[in-house]
Amino acid sequence: MQLSFLKLSLLLFILQSVTQALAQPPQIYVQLEDALTSQVFRYHVGDEIEIRTKAFPDSWRRSEIVDLIPEDSIIVLDEGYVKLDDITRLRRKKGKAGKLIGVSLMSLGSGILVFGTLGSLADNSTTSAGGSVIVGGLTTLIGWLISKTGRRKKFTIGKHTRLKMYDIRWPDPCALPKT
Repeated sequence: MQLSFLKLSLLLFILQSVTQALAQPPQIYVQLEDALTSQVFRYHVGDEIEIRTKAFPDSWRRSEIVDLIPEDSIIVLDEGYVKLDDITRLRRKKGKAGKLIGVSLMSLGSGILVFGTLGSLADNSTTSAGGSVIVGGLTTLIGWLISKTGRRKKFTIGKHTRLKMYDIRWPDPCALPKT
């Protein structure tokens, strides 16, 4: 009695595992690999991608990935399609930390400029206005530079950076060759 219960439990466990594995959506994704920094970024269907292609080398195209065709290495975008080999550059957002720090410094610099100028006008002195203008202007400039340089990272596809398409799917049991 106990042995048959164990066999039945094992059979049900294997059947449930196979059913869940086959019911998962296919895992097809585009992966950006940077060999210098060992960074890996994945793009799935529905993600937004910003690229430059061989056909349009001077303009950035930002599109949503609609479908991935791994047999031909084609990315179907919402405005057309592009082959993986035609992509020359890829731009990626770094995050919001650089932008937040930059905007905070610009706000601080603007506050120093405004209140320093108002303070010097209230005192009728011209010596303290120059210091607040220099400090406020430099703080605003540094904040602007941080917000502009900390927004995006550009990758040039080539020697150290590769763009690959991976297809990790279970084979269709109906499509397997009969032996």
